[in-house]
Amino acid sequence: MKNITVSVDEQVYAAARRKAAERNTSVSRLVADFLRSLNREDDLRAERQRRLA
Repeated sequence: MKNITVSVDEQVYAAARRKAAERNTSVSRLVADFLRSLNREDDLRAERQRRLA
């Protein structure tokens, strides 16, 4: 697994911490899940395009 560093303002970080706490997870896991969801969206979009072709 690779580590990344992301810079955000304090309000964004505070919101991420609250959301992570609501989901009983870490900010790191929250961000990783979000990034994985982007990849899934791209995969689904590509599959829809293949079906239409």
